[in-house]
Amino acid sequence: KTMEEDALVLFFVFFFLGLSIYLSALLDTFHVAFIHFSAVMIALGVGFGGLARLMFPHEDMTGLKFEDQVFFHAVLPIIIFCAGYGLDVKTFFLNFRSILLIGLVGTVTLWLGLSYTAMFMVEEGYARNLTNMDCLVLGAVIASTDTVAVVALLDPEAVPTLYCILAGEGMANDGRDQGDPEREEGDARALRGDQHLRVAHP
Repeated sequence: KTMEEDALVLFFVFFFLGLSIYLSALLDTFHVAFIHFSAVMIALGVGFGGLARLMFPHEDMTGLKFEDQVFFHAVLPIIIFCAGYGLDVKTFFLNFRSILLIGLVGTVTLWLGLSYTAMFMVEEGYARNLTNMDCLVLGAVIASTDTVAVVALLDPEAVPTLYCILAGEGMANDGRDQGDPEREEGDARALRGDQHLRVAHP
């Protein structure tokens, strides 16, 4: 039974992967501009989840669970590599100061601000059951902005400088997160839904 379930999961994964590649080529061929490819992928994901629930309403869906460690250690490095491989190196170093300020200094400043704001809210009674370490982890999770969605909507030929700054900032954040166990553990908790924040209503 386990082999049959694994085979079915692999079939659906490769089916939707092939379908996404086909739809991407279709959008490029007919020059469809009113809808972005990412919206098509979101719709495919929702359709995949709905179809799985309809086909197996009473079955355990753990076989379809996407493990967070797979994302952090397999998917994220590929994203960083692809972003760096397709980046204009000359434009990157011309804007290196802006990328460094936004990607590192800005992120650390935002992390400290969010963390101390969370600590203040705990002291004032707006949130409960949060230690100082929880507040630091929460700030680290929220502080690192993800520019993948924004970069996907930009044309690198139309706005090369803006594209390079955003892509470079995203790589700086992703590269830092790869070596940040606190942020990684916080993201893992958020993906698993293990950490529940209890908000006190006045």
